[in-house]
Amino acid sequence: MIKRGLLPNISRLIENGCSGELQSVFPPVTAPAWSSIYTGTNPGKHGIYDFMRRVPGSYRTTPVDTTYRDGKSLFRIVSDANQQVFAINAPLSFPPEQLNGAIIPGLPTPFFSISPAELEQPFLAHLPNYEPFPESIRQLNGNTQTLYDVAPEYSARTANAFQFLNRRFPEWKLAFVHFQITDMAMHFAWGDDALLDAVHASVDQAVGDVLASVPDGTTILLISDHGHGELTSYLHLNTWL
Repeated sequence: MIKRGLLPNISRLIENGCSGELQSVFPPVTAPAWSSIYTGTNPGKHGIYDFMRRVPGSYRTTPVDTTYRDGKSLFRIVSDANQQVFAINAPLSFPPEQLNGAIIPGLPTPFFSISPAELEQPFLAHLPNYEPFPESIRQLNGNTQTLYDVAPEYSARTANAFQFLNRRFPEWKLAFVHFQITDMAMHFAWGDDALLDAVHASVDQAVGDVLASVPDGTTILLISDHGHGELTSYLHLNTWL
């Protein structure tokens, strides 16, 4: 996509900085991977291995949330140093921490929430019906073409959320923005190059909008929690056993 000129803003970051392939954590799943990015520790230390965990003494599972994670997050460390911090659509950050700043939890938050709670009304007045993980990108089996319509609005609203918190916390030392839609497109539309081009181009434009709002000299990190590839086979061990 970069070679074909579809991602000018991401391309500019690479040209003016440095880049490389990173290994994800094991298991390479969103919940443990982002938890490792937040804490700087591996799943064996922060205790998150998936979006679900086994209920002790049973075969039942229950969703995990931030109360199951060990270790301080980057957000907490910055906040504890009396510096402003905010995070938007942060995966596995529900219930949200109380910070010197703000946090909007992302996947798999059960509903929209923002900390501090007093920001909810002005935020939703600015961006009505805001969804960190919209219903329109949750149920994509057989309906991925909707992403052509959803991606531009999703990306623009995410960038707009950044603008809102950027104005509220102008002295921030750490700001985090997550775009869930690239992950969903890769999971459900792998092989549809035209659609993946469109989704990533819309996110690149939003990245450009965010970059235009940060002060000169700001250190920018662009990171993915895991990669994607073709699925050639699948074995469900419980069924087999």
